[in-house]
Amino acid sequence: MPRTNSATPTGGIEQRIGLFGGTFDPVHNGHLIIAETIRDRCKLDKIFFIPANIHPLKDNHTIQSARHRLKMLRLAVAKNTGFAVSAFELNRPEVSYSIDTVRHFRSQFPPPSHALFFLLGADNVNQFHLWKSPDALVQLCRFIAFRRPGFQLASEAQRYISHFDFVDAPLLEISATTIREQVKQGFSIRYLVPAAVEKYIYANALYTS
Repeated sequence: MPRTNSATPTGGIEQRIGLFGGTFDPVHNGHLIIAETIRDRCKLDKIFFIPANIHPLKDNHTIQSARHRLKMLRLAVAKNTGFAVSAFELNRPEVSYSIDTVRHFRSQFPPPSHALFFLLGADNVNQFHLWKSPDALVQLCRFIAFRRPGFQLASEAQRYISHFDFVDAPLLEISATTIREQVKQGFSIRYLVPAAVEKYIYANALYTS
């Protein structure tokens, strides 16, 4: 298994920027705990939450509107100066590919004064070779993977594994799917999402059908 937490500061870099993409439908406390753990352990100056517009691997017809997901994210991170939200992918009509997002952020945070780190679940590591332009991606940023229970490194991942650092982050049994179902059935989502997000979901009658 690759070594944990080797994404430590290096000389000459003024800012270490994390990129955390996903559907965030809705953002929940599990997302925030993972991001804060990685921000702290890997000494990142800022983590950008980047909600996807058109996800290449999901049924986009069932995803909540971009407006609501963006608002919930902004409410969730409002009190953490180490977090920010980017609408870059939401403003694009095309499918959200990581290579396009990373290139955008690399233009905003150029080397050598900035280092980029892409956050992802360890289960995505074994699929990385199937991503669009993986060879270009590893030249633009480094990857920080948070471990999933039972994760086993596949042989296909060996080619790129030197570009990944692994972090043991607290993994709560919280999923956006469960939260949506809880709301639909009229069950409480208190403590599963930030209080401001919970209030927004009910105020806008999200996930009720």
